[in-house]
Amino acid sequence: MNTPKNVIDNFVNVGIAKAQLRGGKLMLLSMMAGAYIAIGGVLSVVAGFGFPELTAGNPSLQRLLSGAAFPIGLILVVILGAELFTGNNAVLMPAALQGKISPWAAVRNWVAVYLGNFMGALLFTMLFVYAVGLTAAEPYQRCATHRRSESVDAVARRAAQRHRSQLVCLPCRVARRLCKDDAGQNGWLLAARDGVCGTWLRTLHRQYVFHSDRNA
Repeated sequence: MNTPKNVIDNFVNVGIAKAQLRGGKLMLLSMMAGAYIAIGGVLSVVAGFGFPELTAGNPSLQRLLSGAAFPIGLILVVILGAELFTGNNAVLMPAALQGKISPWAAVRNWVAVYLGNFMGALLFTMLFVYAVGLTAAEPYQRCATHRRSESVDAVARRAAQRHRSQLVCLPCRVARRLCKDDAGQNGWLLAARDGVCGTWLRTLHRQYVFHSDRNA
């Protein structure tokens, strides 16, 4: 088992490698991550809002189904090694604070990855959701209608609550804490297992806050 210092050292090494990614490879990996997160988002909507007869009298079931489906996107990111903006915030920070990479290198990576995530999610949504009408009919329109009807204050409040996104980085930290051999099979299994636990924890919390705000 790695010590906390070893975990930070591993993050520094990973941060250095990520900061060296350039051009097409960085953009491709970033777009892949955006597409994976979009997959999780679509599954969350389909699972959470696709059983209105069951969830009408059991509101917690809707939250559970949505929260259980969304982490699939982040698990794909972790296992397949794509570049996600949220995770890179945590991974590049130790390297920047220790002077292993310049602050400009970290910011440049964040901007490129953010744009790539946005483009990947948008492309996936346009081709595989909007173009085929996957969520065009009821009951999925209820989710879209609620989102469109939200006030600016509600959107701003949810944006300010994104500090809970730190739980996205929890599975990576736990996996590196438990596993010394990052390249071994056990490392991948631990990453997958802790990815499931950590992302489910984060997403269920997000769903709880979302519906608490909605019912307030």
